[in-house]
Amino acid sequence: YISVTGVQTCALPISGVNLGAVNYHFGSKSGLFDEVLRSRVEPINRRRNELLDAALARHAPESPPLEEMLEAFLRPPVEALGTSARSTILGLIRRVNEGTINPAQFEELFGAVLRRFAILRTRMEPVSDQEFQGRMRFMVGGMIHLLTDNSWGGSSFDSDTVVHMLVAWAAAVMRAPATPLDNYELEDEQ
Repeated sequence: YISVTGVQTCALPISGVNLGAVNYHFGSKSGLFDEVLRSRVEPINRRRNELLDAALARHAPESPPLEEMLEAFLRPPVEALGTSARSTILGLIRRVNEGTINPAQFEELFGAVLRRFAILRTRMEPVSDQEFQGRMRFMVGGMIHLLTDNSWGGSSFDSDTVVHMLVAWAAAVMRAPATPLDNYELEDEQ
């Protein structure tokens, strides 16, 4: 919404801050939006890492069960929707879903946590890097759809129920047999 609404219209009257101060500290309304995103995503990623660390400690020296690692990844954004971060998180989810987030910004916000969660592979059948990335995208896409689509009634469920559903679905995706991607021809190559 920041992209179609001026900072003077949406933020300054509420905050009592002048436009010069916003430009001084953030450089532009885009810089302000980036900082708001960072301030909302960092606690989610920190919580993801805390939950993963706890699961790793509980099961050391083995890897935790797949479902525990998936829950560590999926629970924090679901729970964030029940906080004051809801509108910012939904805005970010829409941008990711629509592909309008800058790849450098995506890497800054999520790169480290996604690399950390590559540990999921320890509880999966061996798959190529391309297929693992595709499964992660499928899992995140399913989470985005579930959290933003009100037509199926998911918004009436409590966060534990939503997390339980997401973990079950994501585990099925991660445990699916490997797909021989090299055997598929892309439609535009035919």
